[in-house]
Amino acid sequence: MSYFDTINSTKEAEMRYANWYYLLPDHRKAQMLSDAFQFAFDTIKHNVLKQNPKATKSEIMLAYVQANLKDEFSPKIFIRIVRTLEGRILEEKQALK
Repeated sequence: MSYFDTINSTKEAEMRYANWYYLLPDHRKAQMLSDAFQFAFDTIKHNVLKQNPKATKSEIMLAYVQANLKDEFSPKIFIRIVRTLEGRILEEKQALK
């Protein structure tokens, strides 16, 4: 089974998109990646704040890391990231008191 058999698009359409993207200036490609990251982050932020309106910035970042970056790091590094964010969460909550 080829890649084009697994998607809901024709090979011609995919090649047109690839060529269009290739011709974009680097700053536009960078902006598209930045916008995609921001959309994902804003979605998670919205969901976290919907469940806990008093969530801290670190709680939101922890939710983002757990949802999107878990497979990007070794388990040892990921645990360190989570522990660091948990420490920041405690610091932020103490600062609010």
